[in-house]
Amino acid sequence: MLNEQDHDLITKVQDALDNGKSVNAAAGELGFDNANTLYQKLYRLGYKIECTRRLVPIHAAPIPTAQPAQQ
Repeated sequence: MLNEQDHDLITKVQDALDNGKSVNAAAGELGFDNANTLYQKLYRLGYKIECTRRLVPIHAAPIPTAQPAQQ
């Protein structure tokens, strides 16, 4: 569950992207050292930035299991 501060961060990042800012520019405005530190924070919150410049939740995909060879 996101706290109010985390929810506010996600909203501000999406607003910056919607207004045409780069991820690096958004990171700087929000007090992060660079885009990578912003990506890391978002990932810890369960979000990522897609190539469409939208924040989306990260859905945990099941880990594929090895299938025994068919004989």
